[in-house]
Amino acid sequence: MTAYTAVLGPLAAVWLVGVVTPGPNFLVTMHMAARHGRRAALLTVAGITVGLSFWAVAGLLGIKILFATVPVAALAVKLLGGGYLIWMGIRMWRSAGAAPSAAPVSATSAFRLGLLTNLANAKTAAFAASLFAVAVPAGAGFDLYAAAFLTIVSMSALWYGMCGILGSGGAVMRVYERFHAWLMRIAGAIFVGFGAKLALER
Repeated sequence: MTAYTAVLGPLAAVWLVGVVTPGPNFLVTMHMAARHGRRAALLTVAGITVGLSFWAVAGLLGIKILFATVPVAALAVKLLGGGYLIWMGIRMWRSAGAAPSAAPVSATSAFRLGLLTNLANAKTAAFAASLFAVAVPAGAGFDLYAAAFLTIVSMSALWYGMCGILGSGGAVMRVYERFHAWLMRIAGAIFVGFGAKLALER
């Protein structure tokens, strides 16, 4: 138990800082919560969690080494992911003038939005790989790696789930309806910024 605490404690602390820092996952969760309500937000969080699980496994398997060995693979992922985030940002900006829709979003659409938003950011895999390499000792057993995986995935799901629940509250939704156009433009600009940064950085 002491070995688990020594490994998972620092890992959880570092991951907490990363997960609470606002990024595309946070923005898309709050957007769905304020615009479509709690159910849509939690379905989006489910998609984010599945995407994060994929990147965490990729990190465990050493995708950072793959990207270093095959630079074209890293470039392709960066360009595709950055392009998706830019496209999302442009869509948000262009829809800013339209009145908020009261129509419910489908479960598939909400889940897919969360999944693709998370998968678009390959930096998650690099961050997870670096964190696993530093926090988990070499030669650790499968059980410790599994515990590390479950720790970061569950922390992320709980954080974004809480954001989705709070963001779908009446007060937040009223603010969203009042300042809908400005909030959509700001969110769109931030998504374009995230996408451009992801695609252009080395």
